[in-house]
Amino acid sequence: MANFRSSAAYRIATTYAAILAWAVLLLGATVYYSADLEFDRRSNEEIAGEARRLLTLEARGELQRELRWRQATPTANRFIYEQLDSDGKEIASGLDPDAPPAAPEQTETAAAHRSPSSVQAGIVELDDGTRLIVKRNLVVDRMKRTIFDLFAAASLAVLVVSVVAGLVLNWYLRSRLNPIKATADAIATGEVKLRVPVRIPGDEFDGAGNAINIMLDRIESLMENLRQVSSDIAHDLRKPLMRLLVQTDRLGEVEGAQQRVYELGDEMLMLFSGILRIAEVEGGGLERSFARVDLSELMSDVAESFAPALADSEHRIEWSIAPDVWVMGNRELLAQLASNLLDNARIHTPHGTSIALGLVAEGALAKLWVEDDGPGVPDEDRDKLLQRFFRAEASRTTPGNGLGLSLVAAASHAHGGTVVIEDAGPGLRILVTLPRVT
Repeated sequence: MANFRSSAAYRIATTYAAILAWAVLLLGATVYYSADLEFDRRSNEEIAGEARRLLTLEARGELQRELRWRQATPTANRFIYEQLDSDGKEIASGLDPDAPPAAPEQTETAAAHRSPSSVQAGIVELDDGTRLIVKRNLVVDRMKRTIFDLFAAASLAVLVVSVVAGLVLNWYLRSRLNPIKATADAIATGEVKLRVPVRIPGDEFDGAGNAINIMLDRIESLMENLRQVSSDIAHDLRKPLMRLLVQTDRLGEVEGAQQRVYELGDEMLMLFSGILRIAEVEGGGLERSFARVDLSELMSDVAESFAPALADSEHRIEWSIAPDVWVMGNRELLAQLASNLLDNARIHTPHGTSIALGLVAEGALAKLWVEDDGPGVPDEDRDKLLQRFFRAEASRTTPGNGLGLSLVAAASHAHGGTVVIEDAGPGLRILVTLPRVT
């Protein structure tokens, strides 16, 4: 019982059953007693009307004839009549005043069918000093008793149905909640691939299960990403650290060794800065710094600021930017996103390559892209460009640490957008799609 009492499903089911039972019982009792009061009211009105009618017949001298007619016509009888003398002794019962008084057992039987509230009578004072008592027919009392018996039986049935419904509800709630608990327990023991079973189309429980599965997928992705980042950091730091140690040993012996040590230190600082920046963006919370940004103006500023550097590296840049394209976002992060795209094209394409930056508005989306006519990337490497520390074979000899496009992906996702890498034929095209605001 302790387990049941601590169960939310049990408490919900028992509360539901109790509320249902009390509601039906209260409704039934209200209906029964309302009907009982209405029966009594109507009966009193009929008895009062019958008493007035009998007085009228007595005044005309037609009372005895009327009573004899009613005795000969039982279907016309809706009342019971008793005649009492001046001392209150019964001298006649039934429809015929000449009939003998009712036997005591008959009187008791009749009284047993009456509830205290249903003893109703009208008294007619006759000219000879006797009184004629008009009572309600016992059929009405029997009908009320039948209604009460039916109400009692219905109440018992409602109680049984409520208990059964509570048990069924308890079973249903447990059957829907237990798979979620079992999945959570299994994941806690290390079965991270397990997911909550859901039905399609489903109800609210399936919606909760689907939300939990999405959360688990995200957690698994982050854990895998963490493992990959840890491995990549260890791998990518090995070479600069070894070179740093070599240059440190050569300090004072080889000209330029000290400068090389500084450069290697800066390289590692840039690596860690990139990692921390990506972690900051992916960690969430940037929405608090979001504001309306004129992406058209921002991209024009970025393109103009990059033009001299691209000219120095013998690259050509063109830009085509639609006006009045606004987004909600972090201005600094969006500028870094575009800068990384242009810098990536500059570093990984040969001299003389043309680079194009474009921005258009399509419906509710803002589409930003950087395209070049360089050698491009093999198909098998294209899907890996957004991974941290990934560098294609052709880029091994170029400067960089493989984090530029990873930051582009993190920044676009933080703004609710997407990144797609396409073949420009020749060259590469990186398309960033962001939600637009008006």
